[in-house]
Amino acid sequence: MRKVVIRGKCIDNKRKPVANAEVHLIRLENGEPAAPVAETKSDQEGAFQLRVVASEKNRKVEFLLVAMLGDLLSDSVEFNKPDSDQKDVLLKMTVQRSALSGTDHATRQRGATPIGKLLDRLEGQRAGEDPWCRTLLEIVNLGPAAVPVLIEELDATESAMMLRNLGFVLRAIGDKRAVPALIRSIPKTLGRDNGGFGFRSTGQDIVKFMQQHDVKQENQENEYGLSSPAREIFTALQKMTEQEFDEEQLTFISLHFNDSQQGRKRDLFWRSARKWSDWWEQHWSEHLKDAAYSQVKLPDLVVEAVKPPNLSTHFKTGSGHSNWLLESVFAPNAKRIFIDLDTGRLAGVPEKWRNGKNLDAQLDDITAWAAREGYDMFGTEYVSPSDGKHYFALRPIGLRAWELGKDRWKMQSADVTLETLQAEGTPADGLLLHYDSKTESFDPKETATFLFITREGTPGVLFVGVEVQDNSQKPGGISTGDDELNPVHFFKGRRFAWTSFEEVGGKAEKSR
Repeated sequence: MRKVVIRGKCIDNKRKPVANAEVHLIRLENGEPAAPVAETKSDQEGAFQLRVVASEKNRKVEFLLVAMLGDLLSDSVEFNKPDSDQKDVLLKMTVQRSALSGTDHATRQRGATPIGKLLDRLEGQRAGEDPWCRTLLEIVNLGPAAVPVLIEELDATESAMMLRNLGFVLRAIGDKRAVPALIRSIPKTLGRDNGGFGFRSTGQDIVKFMQQHDVKQENQENEYGLSSPAREIFTALQKMTEQEFDEEQLTFISLHFNDSQQGRKRDLFWRSARKWSDWWEQHWSEHLKDAAYSQVKLPDLVVEAVKPPNLSTHFKTGSGHSNWLLESVFAPNAKRIFIDLDTGRLAGVPEKWRNGKNLDAQLDDITAWAAREGYDMFGTEYVSPSDGKHYFALRPIGLRAWELGKDRWKMQSADVTLETLQAEGTPADGLLLHYDSKTESFDPKETATFLFITREGTPGVLFVGVEVQDNSQKPGGISTGDDELNPVHFFKGRRFAWTSFEEVGGKAEKSR
């Protein structure tokens, strides 16, 4: 095997370099994006490079190379893995109109007022450049007088970048009349774009202003940040109300390619907005005197109920999720303990139990809470009867699972039924670890593959990898090989991956 360097340049539709674009190399399986292989960001000149392993096996695999900036994708370049004797692959990628670059014209008609003109200008500016910062500053300097128009803008916009901008300026102004509109905007913050940006400036006045109001806890001398729409909005709410509802659980949730769980994710963000709405409508008078802002008026969300999967329906394996890990529920200060496989939402133990002296005695209450919140699985520990050692393990919560054979590890299929997989498998009992029928006990040193169906009816395949005791992994490395077999991570726990199913068109069979 040999390392191959993929070099390229991101340019916009005006042929200008695009900095800070997220470049992803994604493995395709059955023509669909399956798993990330490597990622990086373009530099200030738009240049990037990815280092990947070229092997005889990977030469025959199809890959997709995409660049993302904000919530928009680049034109993608599809290619086969280069031969092992090719050291470099040169590519040039055109990034479609970037969320950072703004638009050539206003997307909506605003009034010819000072704030309206500033919003028109802001919409056409490139985020991260000094003129954009100065426009934000001008808006903030208008103070409370600008808030009614900013509320109108927040209700009207669908732009991820404008949501960021509005979260930033409303947080800086600090007028609590904006709270109902900020709450109404929460469902709109779900999109493909859940990343943040880091910027630099040589203007000391700009740096001071941006650092004062951005969401980052720490900044270098001339650096400041702009976060995801969700973080900008939630942080504005938290600052104005000194209240929060575990919004960090939504941090890693976004809409992906061929996402079959969009309805479930939209419901999750809407329920977060509903928590905020209920709280504000009870406590608004503690923050404001004007009853005109006492009601949030959150629109209802209509989401189609998920039908239980028909066991005879024909499915194909869809998008994959790799390089995940859950920490143990018994680990102090752990934040990645519970996961909702329908959305990718993560959570730790709620604060009221977090510092309990006898967590084991409260585990039933914690598990009941997790079930009500829609989590499907959590990290725990298993004591092996053969050697008495503690091993990291995964335990289901209302999740039905069947252990499949070793030949199903990282399986891909263009046509399979749940009925077939269930017949192959053995019902899982207690833990999601390999069960050795000869010793009649779990083998925590082995990997295992499970068919699963969540309580919401989502089917998929779970790949339980090795446990991780070595948490010495450093940021910036390039992932090669099978992540679920890597015993090194940022955290200690149990590795896993999962693949969702998508119904094969025209092959659904009626129930008998």
